[in-house]
Amino acid sequence: VEEDPSFSGAETIRANKLILDDIMIGPIVECVRDKVSGDDDDFITHLKEISPALAQKVKEQVWTPMVLSEIPSRYLQLQIRELSINETVDLVVGLPEDAAQYVTDLMTEGNRKTIIIEQAAKTTNNKDLSSEKISKAKRFSKYFISMLHQKEKNGAFKLLSSSVDEGDTQVA
Repeated sequence: VEEDPSFSGAETIRANKLILDDIMIGPIVECVRDKVSGDDDDFITHLKEISPALAQKVKEQVWTPMVLSEIPSRYLQLQIRELSINETVDLVVGLPEDAAQYVTDLMTEGNRKTIIIEQAAKTTNNKDLSSEKISKAKRFSKYFISMLHQKEKNGAFKLLSSSVDEGDTQVA
């Protein structure tokens, strides 16, 4: 392969890296989508150590539980409140522990929150139900996060990391 003399060695490396990133983005996004909730975050964290730019491109295309803390809390509370109790239990059970704690912390105190926390604990502690129910819950948590991603794309809200302050956040 003949090098273009107008490119320096560094520019050639940078151009090759961009091409590689563009070729790799599709399969990597699919790989992240196929990962279990929580493992997807670990994968992106590891990818960020190798290629921060590629990790950012992946994060733009597929959301993982780590993005929940970047969603305006008022908007996320509203979306959680619209879920049924069973769906909220699935969300809490399907998320990694830190994200599940964040979600339950956003819930207002009361009977609904108490029921959700008790049912989530019962689900994770029941060895007979555990495997099937947890798999279903993890699928639901990924669905919930992808639904939020779609709503963000449609302009319902902006991630906190992309706005100057939460006052600029549009809540539809």
